[in-house]
Amino acid sequence: MGLVGGKLNLAGEPGSPERLEQVRRIDPDTYGRLEDDQRLETIGMLLDRWNASGRDDLDGHVVRELARLSWDTGDVNVVRHVRDAVEQIAGDAEPFDRLMEHRLEVETQRGREQHAASEEARMENVRSGLEAEYSTIERKLGPAGLEAADDVARQIGAGLYDENVDPEQMRVALRAAGEVGRSVEHANNVFGTLAELDEEFKRYGPGWGANDETREKWEAELAEGTVEVYEREIAKAHPDAAASRALQSRAVERMKTKPFEQALDAELDALSQHDSTAEHRQALRDARVREFERTRDPDTGEEKTDRHREHWS
Repeated sequence: MGLVGGKLNLAGEPGSPERLEQVRRIDPDTYGRLEDDQRLETIGMLLDRWNASGRDDLDGHVVRELARLSWDTGDVNVVRHVRDAVEQIAGDAEPFDRLMEHRLEVETQRGREQHAASEEARMENVRSGLEAEYSTIERKLGPAGLEAADDVARQIGAGLYDENVDPEQMRVALRAAGEVGRSVEHANNVFGTLAELDEEFKRYGPGWGANDETREKWEAELAEGTVEVYEREIAKAHPDAAASRALQSRAVERMKTKPFEQALDAELDALSQHDSTAEHRQALRDARVREFERTRDPDTGEEKTDRHREHWS
């Protein structure tokens, strides 16, 4: 098969099985129409011959062939026309009706079996996707993320397997829930850590010689800084922010196919677990160092006396 003079050069004679097979591969729709035309032509020929024979008895072979060809057209109007013709020629269309009913039962059962097989494959695909998602959430978002995602999955219930729902949408929904869970846990951990640091800093106070008013103001600023960091971290648990991260994460995962890229992604995930409050804590540590240097001898660590303060000021 090839192009000759801008036209397809098909092998075989016109109407031959070889040529029809080539047409089927090139243009299935056209092939289907050709098949229907051939069926209709054969139906007409069988009816004409039967009617011309003058026989009014039922020919079992002809009726079976008419039933098969009529069914294969998939056109209910053709089926009705053939039935009427059979009844007119033989005076009885019951055998034709029984054949069509049997074919309907067979095709209906086949359809059920195909649907059951397709549904089983779809359910298995959903199950494997959910298992993969749970594994990814546990690896990337930890126990808190996994627990949050599982809570949402339990709420959705059978809806996870709804044939009208895109499995990818469910994976994104669970990932977003996991992002929320991880963000809430992280924000609470940050707050707890900073609160402990605040208590530790309060043991040293704002500096030597500070009065109660200065100390109170200093402690309030310390607490405000901790709350500010907490609010910044907890904002990451907002559903919109979590959904955005989930969509981006899934988009990246779906583009990755190489094990190296997946391993690199896992490594970057591990690095991303680094506490984002490091800058805040470092500023507090620097302030503590400055306070230490102001109130204590840098060589001995002893608290500075008035004489020492005059020396170091």
